[in-house]
Amino acid sequence: MVKKDTFYLLAYMEETKLERVRPGYRVEITPLGSNRILTGTVDSIAAGVNNSSSAVDSKGLASVDSNLEWVRLAQRVPVKILLDEQQGDLYPAGTTATVVITGRRDGQPGRVSPLMQLIHRLREFG
Repeated sequence: MVKKDTFYLLAYMEETKLERVRPGYRVEITPLGSNRILTGTVDSIAAGVNNSSSAVDSKGLASVDSNLEWVRLAQRVPVKILLDEQQGDLYPAGTTATVVITGRRDGQPGRVSPLMQLIHRLREFG
């Protein structure tokens, strides 16, 4: 069971972009296949993630596999976002969305950033 009005969003952000993400920052969310813009606030950033290419030895130290690819992809870190308005059953859990961190609490709900306007225009072309 899920308590009413407790839905939130988990955005899996690249570790290289976490420098610009802080609790309290405003967020614009566009569900895939929709032009609707939802707004929210960053609640928290996960304290850690599991590195699938390493294993822990008996002393608790990580042993990183020496056969890593030449280019390593950035790790994804969960960022919890609280929605300004609950959406009910409009968007089922696990669906995809585009998330843009717009900055500190200076964003006003209902105001669309120039970046999101551009993203919406590009979606019109496929």
